[in-house]
Amino acid sequence: MRTSGGFWLDDVEHLGIQSEFHKVMHQLNVYSDNKKAHFRVKDNKLVVLNITDF
Repeated sequence: MRTSGGFWLDDVEHLGIQSEFHKVMHQLNVYSDNKKAHFRVKDNKLVVLNITDF
């Protein structure tokens, strides 16, 4: 999937963006050269917009 960036699910729903145009993220993994962190998102989920077909 190609994406133009991340948003909050509440905002995407408020704007009326249809679910076929975004992917909900339930976990966020962040990596650097010498560290890694994993976050499970419980409340206001993160989403990435799917711009593959554009």
